[in-house]
Amino acid sequence: METALRELHEEAGIEEVEIDKVFCHKEKYFTDFPDGRKLKQVTYFIGNVLSPEVTVDQNEVVDSKWLVPKEALEQLTYDSTKDTLLVVLKHKNLL
Repeated sequence: METALRELHEEAGIEEVEIDKVFCHKEKYFTDFPDGRKLKQVTYFIGNVLSPEVTVDQNEVVDSKWLVPKEALEQLTYDSTKDTLLVVLKHKNLL
């Protein structure tokens, strides 16, 4: 979780967030690298941001915006990412 909080600060300038200590979702998949396919594991956490101000690191992030869940589902392109958001929405009783 420390790494996630550090990345949130470095890439979006978000420092104050209350992490949901119950929710943790993991996803594994293979991705191609110049030296071959490798297994990648991503761990998702959710939380409440205490300040909506975002200052993105333009070397890491192309764009950012706050969306309501329906808009977020429409913007996502990968089924696995949509599935992850649906897991979050179910956890938060928003479905």
